[in-house]
Amino acid sequence: MKRNKLIYSMIAATTLFAASCTDFDDYNEAYTDSNPLGNASLWENIEANGELSQFAEVLKYVGYDKELQNSRTYTVWAPLNGTFDYKSLLAQENKDELIKRFVNSHVANYNYTLMSTMNEKIHTLNNKSFELKSPDGANFTYDEKAVVEKNIPTQNGLLHTIDGYAQFLPNIYENIFALSDENVTKVPAIFAEYQSEELDKEHSVEGPIDADGNQTYIEEVWVTTNSLLDRNYLNAELAEEDSSYTMLIPTDEAFQASYDKIKNYYNYAASTQYWTPTREIPAPTAPIEYATPEGLGDSLVTRAILSNTVFNNNNKYNRWIDNADDPNKTDTLVTTRGVKLSNGPDFLSDEILAQGGEQDMSNGNFRVVTDLPYRSWETYNPEISVPLSRTYRPLVEGIQGNEPTTTLLGYHDKDGNLVSVPYLDFIPQDVYTNPRAYFYIPNVRSTTYNVYVAVIPSGLVETQTVKDEEGNEHEVLYDRTYKFEVAFNFAKADGKVQVGTGSRQFYNAFQQWKQTVEAGALHKDMTSPVDTVFVGQITFPVAYVGLQNCYPMVRIEGKRSTWNTTEYTKINNRLRISDIILRPVEYDEYLKKDDDLKTEE
Repeated sequence: MKRNKLIYSMIAATTLFAASCTDFDDYNEAYTDSNPLGNASLWENIEANGELSQFAEVLKYVGYDKELQNSRTYTVWAPLNGTFDYKSLLAQENKDELIKRFVNSHVANYNYTLMSTMNEKIHTLNNKSFELKSPDGANFTYDEKAVVEKNIPTQNGLLHTIDGYAQFLPNIYENIFALSDENVTKVPAIFAEYQSEELDKEHSVEGPIDADGNQTYIEEVWVTTNSLLDRNYLNAELAEEDSSYTMLIPTDEAFQASYDKIKNYYNYAASTQYWTPTREIPAPTAPIEYATPEGLGDSLVTRAILSNTVFNNNNKYNRWIDNADDPNKTDTLVTTRGVKLSNGPDFLSDEILAQGGEQDMSNGNFRVVTDLPYRSWETYNPEISVPLSRTYRPLVEGIQGNEPTTTLLGYHDKDGNLVSVPYLDFIPQDVYTNPRAYFYIPNVRSTTYNVYVAVIPSGLVETQTVKDEEGNEHEVLYDRTYKFEVAFNFAKADGKVQVGTGSRQFYNAFQQWKQTVEAGALHKDMTSPVDTVFVGQITFPVAYVGLQNCYPMVRIEGKRSTWNTTEYTKINNRLRISDIILRPVEYDEYLKKDDDLKTEE
């Protein structure tokens, strides 16, 4: 039985490779040529060339002279004498590794004739890719080494000589496991934990059924996969030679520093109480216990550290990684997960580069760093916008129908562009009733948020065109005021929700008057009729992110009085909610500081 082991980040890539291998035997045959050299094999031509004697000696040492005499068609890029340390190669005991890292970097399937301008990658037998270039069709380079003699015909392929040797580089994935730095052990260990092997039955060659009724295989194809590379984690094919990535690997000290900083956002109780998200109004006397999966917090912290460490160099935001003079250069880098890091230069700064920490790989760049300068709100503690989609439809009381109406408000911004803002319209069931809605909040971390509610002005939502004192026309919106209460229900540090007797009680409630434009007044310099109201600050002792169908809740309730005549006539009991925002306090502090700097400028 023959066992082939293929290392790929995804099975799909393996499938393509396995399929192409079976095709080689069908048409990868040698050809003959009228040139006298063409009557000899690749090996015979190399052996007869006095300028290739050192390369020939290495080939014979590893037994590759026999391979270059068979009927398969190859192109060989042979390094000239004196361009590589052949004595050190002959001293290596591991011949398989020598073939992989040196010999097969100079051998490719098929004929590669050099005869015109070229700029392509040559895929060699060790699955590496080397650049073949010619700007003028006369001068050629292979892996940036000058081609001295080209297109030497042989019985089984083509021979070129080069002034130097092709440097074998591991790809990023291989290098993660090849690290020998005693200060970088945590990340390789994590990748090893998520790596697994499985038999690719589709591309394995079946043998007979054994005595126990099990399928045997004459030739097995095994694939090595790693779930850290999946699109829900790194979303990067780090073993793919045709890709180009930059990856940051934190030292153990840097990893631990990030871990200690981030873990406070992922505090979990052993079990967390919640009300099941159903169409019924939740009953606070019967909370459900959700047992926190073992190791959830640790897993999410590790994910937060690693999931934004890879950049695709071909992404338009990231092209300046290889070309600092790129005219499209910005301060932003985009990770393979699509996360935008606004302080991109900080991640590529030499100040965080460990000693000897930058290495070129066959598919990009590998950087060992002493810090991961994440901005928390861009990575592990993002702003939360409570979804108003049907997935998270609020539970409601006191409105017409079973759910609020989804509506679009159209208006023209100050530049004259038509903008549409979606919002939920809570139409009271009568003039005496205040609507009440319960929203489930996803992805909450154990941290402090500033809470905002974005509302559409509550009076007339139709715009009218009026002239200001200078005679300029403006689109304006007439309005009355809101009065509403925002309150939260969530678990305390012990995982228990606060439960009332005979009535619903919400832990840590806020109340806010919403004042908008008085009837008849003008929205001056209006960029949007949506008013975003700060309603207070909330601290969640425990995290909910990663808990399935287990959410804290926010309640928004109209508070117009039905007995106060003045309040009754001036305040609207119809709520129109465009967004509910939970913004991390450190993000608000950054925005305020940024606004202050702009003001000073």
